[in-house]
Amino acid sequence: MNKKIIIISASVFLILLIGAVLFFLLRGGETEKTPSGDLPFGEGSNEVVSTGGIPVTTNDESQFGLTQTSSLRKLSDAPVSGATIFASGSSTIVRYIEKATGHIYEVNLTLGAKKRISNTTIPKIEEVVWGQLGNSFALRFEKDGILQTFFASITRATTTNAEGEFSELIGRYLAGNIRNFVFSPDKKKVFYTLSSATGIGGYRANANAEGSALIWQFPTREWIVSWPAPNIIALNTKASHGIAGHLLFLDTTTGRIDSALGNISGLTSLTSPDSKKIAFSESKNSQTILYIADSEEQYTSQSLVDTLPEKCAWADPDILYCAVPKAGLRGNLPDSWYMGLVSFADAIWKINTPIGSTNIISDISEETGRSVDAVSLEISPLGDELIFKDNIDGGLWALRLGP
Repeated sequence: MNKKIIIISASVFLILLIGAVLFFLLRGGETEKTPSGDLPFGEGSNEVVSTGGIPVTTNDESQFGLTQTSSLRKLSDAPVSGATIFASGSSTIVRYIEKATGHIYEVNLTLGAKKRISNTTIPKIEEVVWGQLGNSFALRFEKDGILQTFFASITRATTTNAEGEFSELIGRYLAGNIRNFVFSPDKKKVFYTLSSATGIGGYRANANAEGSALIWQFPTREWIVSWPAPNIIALNTKASHGIAGHLLFLDTTTGRIDSALGNISGLTSLTSPDSKKIAFSESKNSQTILYIADSEEQYTSQSLVDTLPEKCAWADPDILYCAVPKAGLRGNLPDSWYMGLVSFADAIWKINTPIGSTNIISDISEETGRSVDAVSLEISPLGDELIFKDNIDGGLWALRLGP
């Protein structure tokens, strides 16, 4: 009996061994490529990407597919680190960086064409902050336990290989452990924060992150930073449910600090392009409510729909687009959402301010047939396109707002 068991076991082992050998032979000895050197760059590789079910080679302009409706299109199935939208001639262009590879892609929404423009591998980028026309950007990633910021520009020079021609990237590391990094609205300046022995320091620099000057200091280090208006930087204390939050405005020309909002539980905010209006949320007693404050008209109104300001974008000082959770907002928000413990199924709403009309633009979760938790909303310069990232799978979408 033991002899039979030994023979059977040996036979099974031999079959598995032969199967494994055939598997690796058929794969052609494929191995994972990793970048080398101190810079986060490596060589690219041949690949095919899927855009709405239509495979296209990455170095050729090709039609990307429509998903569900002609107004809602999925631009990337693969997770993205960040995207930007801008106008180039008569076309509306989206550029984004694929999270796994760091390759840069460009989508012409007007022509329905997509191509890869960079062959440089930059793995595991967590955040991208875009400069003017997507030609410069700050890459945010962790390396050796330190949060690194690498500032890069896309050059006009090209490299050529079997896949085609690609633009080259040049850049440099900035100071380690930069906590926040933002561009001004016209992309001609940057503002970043660094920890200091006494708290935090805020520095203004030119568009290439050079010529830094200290313009702000504060003893508290945890801030959410944005640059909504030409001379106004918005500084929001990091939000937590039930904890009083504050929003400060820093004047970049005078260095003056003004309190915009204060002592609001779980405060998160989004300031309009003229800094006159603020969309903000208050979270307490298991509820999260969205408000619109107008400093010029001296009023604060509750929105007709509730969401978090991180899920919104101002089209202009009077129009706000928001991804609104269809099931409402309940529980320990925004903390549980920040930690990835909850996600939402959203619809896109248009909110006119002062609060006069609110209407749904697209039920994106219904149209896609699954939950879509929209973040990183950005409006095109003409106001006719909205791009957003799905916080659940990291994919990139575009929604046509105009006719």
